[in-house]
Amino acid sequence: MPQKNILVVEDNPVHSRMIVTVLKSEGYNAETVFTAKDAKETIDRIVKGEKKFDLITLDLILPAEKVGEEGVEVSEKYGYEIGRLLKENEVTKTIPIIGITILGYKEKHKKKLQEIGVDHCIEKPFDVNDLKDTVRLILEKS
Repeated sequence: MPQKNILVVEDNPVHSRMIVTVLKSEGYNAETVFTAKDAKETIDRIVKGEKKFDLITLDLILPAEKVGEEGVEVSEKYGYEIGRLLKENEVTKTIPIIGITILGYKEKHKKKLQEIGVDHCIEKPFDVNDLKDTVRLILEKS
């Protein structure tokens, strides 16, 4: 069976390193992007056929800077926008997404998670075995 490729979109280096370590220990290839800008560039590369991922873990509270008329504005919900971009594109819409967010956020924003097509959501701090099991189950279904 070919190795599965997983994109980790996570701005916190400690969380990112932990997720990548867990994924690699399970035999997956894992690539990390830390910013919304890098995530958008990676999506563009997927659409162009330059990259292929079997699963994406997505920090839903991913900060991004927007430069507007009134200066720089920081949006903390850019992870949702990345999820929306993925699910609206014909090339990327079938890639499963595991949303990763802070404790208590999942239930509070369940409808929004469904709207952007998040396949599963894990709350931080998360159990390593929960991450392993979730990734395995989603990849088995896809």
